[in-house]
Amino acid sequence: MTEDEMHEAYRERATMSRVMGVYDLEVKADAPIQELPLGAAIRFVALAPMHEFDVHAAAVLYGRTRSLPAQDCAQLWARFGSTLIEG
Repeated sequence: MTEDEMHEAYRERATMSRVMGVYDLEVKADAPIQELPLGAAIRFVALAPMHEFDVHAAAVLYGRTRSLPAQDCAQLWARFGSTLIEG
């Protein structure tokens, strides 16, 4: 992601989003995830591998046509951290 793309996603952190493609390794099924603000969705996908989830096919969908793959979520979480979920 470019710096501009990262800041654009950061500005949208309160926008509602959907997380798709997360696989729960513990129950061996796709994880049902409710709609979340973008910042919370980014955090979930970035930290999910530490909690028995496979996110290699994950994407966070937001806005009309925007999406973030798991690697972008990890990059955004590394860059902005908990400020993504703060008011």
